[in-house]
Amino acid sequence: AFIEKLNKNEPLLTFGDNYVLFETAFMNEPIFLKDAVFKMNTSGYKPVFAHPERYLYLARKPSLVQELLNMNVLFQLNILSLKNYYSKEVRKFAQKLLKLNSIRFAGSDCHNLQQFNSFQMALESREFSQINTSNLLNEKIE
Repeated sequence: AFIEKLNKNEPLLTFGDNYVLFETAFMNEPIFLKDAVFKMNTSGYKPVFAHPERYLYLARKPSLVQELLNMNVLFQLNILSLKNYYSKEVRKFAQKLLKLNSIRFAGSDCHNLQQFNSFQMALESREFSQINTSNLLNEKIE
């Protein structure tokens, strides 16, 4: 498991400038979340939290969002979340994260043709134009 690799100092799969994409269960905050982030940071990794707008425990606990940002966690928005693909609540939380200017990466998370079609529609949305002008790091990754 991911936390075991961190505890054993095993190398993690990275992209760009030592970024590590990670995710958790959607409903409840994992007890090891902050510890894992701390270990990634102290091991020289740059943690990137995949689709934070879809985590119910984050939406219910704004202080945790701020705490993770303070721990240098970067957020990757799933663009499909901007068009009610998952739920209205997910879309609203995605918009809130955009307003906080906390999104640093944008991704698709497409696994099939239906998601791809929805992704294309999301690219034309007003919300997407908002993230297009924010401080995304996607363009800077080589």
